[in-house]
Amino acid sequence: MVGYDPLGRVGLYRELLEPALMGNSWRDVVKAIATGNAQLGVAGGAAMVTRKDGYILEIWLCGGKVLNRLEPCLDTIGNAAFEAGMNKMRITGRKGWFRHLRKWGWYRDGEDIMKDLTHG
Repeated sequence: MVGYDPLGRVGLYRELLEPALMGNSWRDVVKAIATGNAQLGVAGGAAMVTRKDGYILEIWLCGGKVLNRLEPCLDTIGNAAFEAGMNKMRITGRKGWFRHLRKWGWYRDGEDIMKDLTHG
């Protein structure tokens, strides 16, 4: 299964996502998803939580085999973010992902990996 999971099964992905919390609590994550301030996407053995930060869609938390399972979904996620009025996507703390993502237009911006959504 690949797709958006509003909240019903968020607990099933806790083990994958907890290592990425970095100062946030699991309660923060569940609350953000429950209130619609964050979105949970899942595919096989991978989970990703995104949230809006101004005009940027932040890939906030990821766990599991994200590059293998969810990388193909990034264009769809980016298109939806653009349609919702965002102009960039951002990933923080995943430096090694850059070598995989640069071929799709992602670039480094300090510690972040970014993608401009206004230029395809």
